[in-house]
Amino acid sequence: PHDTDNKDATATDELDDAPASQPQPTSSTSSSSSYGQRAHANPYGAYQAPSTKLGQLLSPFLNYYYLLSQWFVFFCCLLSLVSPRFYYRALYATVLMYTINTLQKNGKPQLNMYYAQRVMQDENVMIAIYAAIFLIGNPVFLFLSPIILRSFFTAISLLSSALYAKLPSLYHRFRPRFQMVLTKRGWFIQQIAMLEVLVGILLVPACFFMSRTVMLTF
Repeated sequence: PHDTDNKDATATDELDDAPASQPQPTSSTSSSSSYGQRAHANPYGAYQAPSTKLGQLLSPFLNYYYLLSQWFVFFCCLLSLVSPRFYYRALYATVLMYTINTLQKNGKPQLNMYYAQRVMQDENVMIAIYAAIFLIGNPVFLFLSPIILRSFFTAISLLSSALYAKLPSLYHRFRPRFQMVLTKRGWFIQQIAMLEVLVGILLVPACFFMSRTVMLTF
């Protein structure tokens, strides 16, 4: 029975671009799965994130940080409807969280082409950039819609994993409710992608009509 529950608890992992619920080894597991298999075609060779004392010290606590941060972002997104202050708090927390996750996965910054290539292909970077872009504009709840969906799903997944590891009895009590969310992973991914495309489409005419040249011309 424990094996079955373990599979159920881990089968619906977080979104691909969200901080992992378990510390991810970055040397020869997740990193090499997508890059190591093509090492023969990569001029920069196989990647191995350097291990640092600070990283080893903080690694056990990062899962709890991600859990708290995801819930913080989720509730800040909701409270942004009341006060714009929470709008910017959600964005700052998102930038910080996914920047930390990028460093955890890829190691400390290095001045080489392979590191730059890997980081720019990391979805965590794209999420952080997405949040950073809207820090310079006025608060619009629509811009937070991909963030709030991603944070909600990831927070539920992290909470489920934490309770399974630390409080199995409590996990089994809430497992049916967790599964109501975790089994809809595909739906969350689809909705997040659709909302990001919608936001991008809306930004194109907004940038055009708000540009100084257009205003001076017309």
